[in-house]
Amino acid sequence: MSARVHAAAAGRAAALGLALSALGAAACGRPPEPAPAPPDRLLLISLDTVRRDRLVPYGYPRPTTPELDRFAASAAVFDDAIAQSTNTAPSHASMLTGLYLHQHGLDQNGRLLPPGPPTLAEILAAAGWRTGAFVAGAPMRVAVSGLDRGFEVWDDEFDGWRRDGRATLDAALAWWRGLGPDEPAFLLLHLYDAHGPYHPPEDSLGRFSSADRGPRLWPIPDYQQLRGADGRPLDRLGDYADRYDDLLRFLDDLVAEAIAAADPARTVVVVVADHGETLGERPFPLDHGARVVEEQIRIPLLIAAPGLAPGRVGGTVETVDLAPTLLGLLRIQAPPGFDPAGFDLGPLLRRADRTAAGERPAFSTARTEPRSLETGGMMLRRRELIHAVRGDRWKLVRLPGLEGPIERLYDLEADPLERTDRAAAEPAVRAGLARRLDRWLALARRQPPPPERELDAELRRQLEALGYL
Repeated sequence: MSARVHAAAAGRAAALGLALSALGAAACGRPPEPAPAPPDRLLLISLDTVRRDRLVPYGYPRPTTPELDRFAASAAVFDDAIAQSTNTAPSHASMLTGLYLHQHGLDQNGRLLPPGPPTLAEILAAAGWRTGAFVAGAPMRVAVSGLDRGFEVWDDEFDGWRRDGRATLDAALAWWRGLGPDEPAFLLLHLYDAHGPYHPPEDSLGRFSSADRGPRLWPIPDYQQLRGADGRPLDRLGDYADRYDDLLRFLDDLVAEAIAAADPARTVVVVVADHGETLGERPFPLDHGARVVEEQIRIPLLIAAPGLAPGRVGGTVETVDLAPTLLGLLRIQAPPGFDPAGFDLGPLLRRADRTAAGERPAFSTARTEPRSLETGGMMLRRRELIHAVRGDRWKLVRLPGLEGPIERLYDLEADPLERTDRAAAEPAVRAGLARRLDRWLALARRQPPPPERELDAELRRQLEALGYL
């Protein structure tokens, strides 16, 4: 039975249960209890470049996120959430549309989201909701993403290529607290501080310090290169990992402040990352965006909602599930034309057993950047994309080779760092996943191709400095 059929069946069962409860109450001579009002506030906190395995709720021993850990005690914590892209704007486009990159059309940073099926913000705005987004990184600027569809406020007013998290949060909370008490509202808060270069605020720098500075890193991307207090270049993993953890601790306080401003009795709160980061796991460290490796696609996802029991959620989910799930939790009827590739996870969240039945394949996409890939000397088509399909154990990565697709197969149970290609040793597994990937790529495009546009010189410089162009 498909996941959609499971969801429909669960919805019919829930409706039947409510009807029987009402009949029982009537038979006892008492009026049925009114159903609680649906939530009328949505707070979506997007943490740019945040790895799940560096967060306390996911088992990290350092106290990087004690506040998020407290929030996790009241939330559904997803153990295996997969990002659809390791680039910022495409990942957010999938969150807001419920579509994969080759469906919504924004497949790389620097391209605009084409017109097409409605976004989450457009649907809520049409239902009378106030909508505001406060973003902190250059890839999310309207001029290079077009992600503002449906938002009455899209605040990307900052100098340079990033905005400090404190300034972003203050602007967002000023808007949030200025809403009328009865106004339904959606706030998207995008925090960019964990993105390199790792420059924690002065009062956060040095919270974590490794006794062992770890192995030497090389090559370090230009935008990531740091110097110590003595002016000498930093080149050890510990130098960078400590600062990354300092930034997570800084972000943790901001997240706690944002959540504290939301009334839990009426607000759905989501904390999610758009993608992760490679630290020292493989060549070309301290980077993301051009690979579909586990530390970049496996992300934190936590959802709290009125009436939703907290706890861990097993089984694979994807960020394309966010839009349909949030509409379900808010009890907003999706309009004609909204046909997401993702699933409403509400029925799963309401079950006693919160592990999805059966294996669900997950799909991710990245830009092609040969310098950060080990290609064995094979040439790649730079304007095409890398695709991956991931099951519970096996993962197939398809690279756009100059002479045809290059497929690599990894056994995630035996080889979680994806160091050994098993494609030749497991031809049947490779062929099965390749067919799944082909079927996925054949999904109908829901939007026209992204428009080509000439970036202004400053935006181009900013995106180039971040390694995106």
